[in-house]
Amino acid sequence: MDKESISRFLNSGRNRLCLGAAVLAASAALGLGGGGILAYATDNEEAVNIMTIGEVKIDLVEPNYPGNSSDEVKNLVPNQKVTKDPHIVNTGTNDAIVFMEMQVPMREVTQVGDDGEKMETQHLQEALLIYSDSGTTLNEEEPGDEHDGWILLTKEQEDETDTNGDTVSYMRYVYGYSETIAAESDDHTYNDGDVNKDGTAAEAGTQTTNLFDTIRLKNIIEGEISKDDNLDVVLLAYAIQPEFIYDSGNVDLTTDLNFENLSAIFDAYMGQNEGLAVPDADNNNYYGIPDGQ
Repeated sequence: MDKESISRFLNSGRNRLCLGAAVLAASAALGLGGGGILAYATDNEEAVNIMTIGEVKIDLVEPNYPGNSSDEVKNLVPNQKVTKDPHIVNTGTNDAIVFMEMQVPMREVTQVGDDGEKMETQHLQEALLIYSDSGTTLNEEEPGDEHDGWILLTKEQEDETDTNGDTVSYMRYVYGYSETIAAESDDHTYNDGDVNKDGTAAEAGTQTTNLFDTIRLKNIIEGEISKDDNLDVVLLAYAIQPEFIYDSGNVDLTTDLNFENLSAIFDAYMGQNEGLAVPDADNNNYYGIPDGQ
């Protein structure tokens, strides 16, 4: 199975594969005259099974996000909200099982209540709150929880060292989508919701729901986060074929996309693609960010 990446699993183009080329030859020797002249009767057949390799390809899109260069995402104040609506569109030729990883930055901050009183002492915590329109606060979810078709598989704090030698922390979430996403048609007209951008009916089942819809900066004490500090929310998208992924007992994990099976499928994907370079969703495949064009 070929691969490209990730919004994280965008596989290579269509190839042709020749399998099972077989040649069957039969020969007989016949003696003529005393000189022992030989004549050979020959036959041959060739059977070539021609198959084509499918294509698993996805796009990570955020059609209503204003963009990283927009003034709407700069100089945020506590409690300010930003629209951000990431979801995955299947732009390959095969159906796909998809996943999305979200990294939420953590900082040493003190959260303040609506009444202006400190809720807690300063400590390392997620600096941003992530909401879905269905009413879910993603920060509060735990593995096994589900919202809008997304099942949380993993939630863990990750620590990295930046170029200055400082430790930078973030909360890493991995979600699996509980339905197989159908392949989009070849015209690749972007579908956002029930209609395409040209007003025609959207193709059913070719994209996920939004993982979330809004980000809000926590109500924290002024000055605890520098104005020069970038609070980057990193999103990575992955996809894998929707059939014939087996566990050690030869059971196909794709027949039921529940928490246990999605977790095992994602582990299989990461085991196969460890160290894979993920292309920038803004420049990769058919649709860019933020406009979905």
